[in-house]
Amino acid sequence: CLYQFDKSLFEKTVNAAFEDGSAPLVDGYAPFCKHVFVPNFTPAKVSALAISKENEALLRSAYEARTEQELPVLARWFPKEAVGEPPVAKF
Repeated sequence: CLYQFDKSLFEKTVNAAFEDGSAPLVDGYAPFCKHVFVPNFTPAKVSALAISKENEALLRSAYEARTEQELPVLARWFPKEAVGEPPVAKF
């Protein structure tokens, strides 16, 4: 895990958000799947950036495979040094 966070405090915070109604269960793709969206209370940062007119020239792409047996697939990313530190996630 990138961020070390007290598991007990994490669980208490998520449960409190669910119990007070600020983070209700949301239906997922199947009847047995539910989501709970809790505002971020950790230092976790976003893992994706929106592509915009301002940053599209910074976008890089390549065909990548995780192993020699896997077919390469198109991957796209922004180099960290080009876009800077990602912002802290809202959720």
